[in-house]
Amino acid sequence: MLKKSLLKIMNLVNNFKRIERTVYVANTDPKRFENDAEHSYELALVAWYLNNSFNIGLDTNLLLKYALVHDLVETKTGDFDGYMYKNNPNFEKEKLENEIKALEKIQSEFSEFSEMNTSLKEYEDLGSPEAKFIYALDKLIAQVGVAEIDKRTFADCGISYNSAQDIWNRKLTKDPFVYKLLQEFVIEWKKKDNYFAEKDFIPTYKNKRGK
Repeated sequence: MLKKSLLKIMNLVNNFKRIERTVYVANTDPKRFENDAEHSYELALVAWYLNNSFNIGLDTNLLLKYALVHDLVETKTGDFDGYMYKNNPNFEKEKLENEIKALEKIQSEFSEFSEMNTSLKEYEDLGSPEAKFIYALDKLIAQVGVAEIDKRTFADCGISYNSAQDIWNRKLTKDPFVYKLLQEFVIEWKKKDNYFAEKDFIPTYKNKRGK
């Protein structure tokens, strides 16, 4: 029984490692996409660091739990880059419906793991300051990682200023600290010539993900 349980959770983690994002691991040669496990570890450590170093006052235990599970549904749905589906008016609705089904399936498969199931549900509901912080920070570190660590522009990623601003206003405003941090970067990004795409497009590298 113990052996079976260990293999069960390890298989979930390994499935998580196989989910590729449309974000590169910075400064790799040749370029490779990061996976969900790498991304979730980064999110957890960054959240812990910010909360501790700037005395934000959030519950570190909750932050770490939410960061570790926030993308687990993608083991069932895969990862989808919202910018690539910008012209699909049903994308957000369909994505949410698929994630709810995936969440229910994971909770059923791991009915014995009550803390994980509770954390998954609490994060999806965004009912706490900690969940909102992780949700907003998730979006921020993806963009900052591209722009400041990997040294690529929004134009490289096919993202116009209007599209970027739409995401910022709808998602990063969920947490005031994260949104304030974003503004420090936006001030600098807007000063740079041709930093944003004139209009949205899907860059070739995103279409080649996983191929």
